[in-house]
Amino acid sequence: MEKEIFLTFDNDWAHNDIIKDTVNLVEEFNVCATFFVTDNIPQLERIKANSNFTLGIHPNFGHY
Repeated sequence: MEKEIFLTFDNDWAHNDIIKDTVNLVEEFNVCATFFVTDNIPQLERIKANSNFTLGIHPNFGHY
């Protein structure tokens, strides 16, 4: 049986520098990840441009 690991991150309450460092790290290892977003973060266009990344709408979106 093959095991899989799923990487997911969300930007809710995360400082922009942490999101930037996380994107750098995930890109360095060339792995797939899903980023759940709640707003237009500075790294959003970079995340969209990477075919290894998937965007999702955070379940808390709109609850603020």
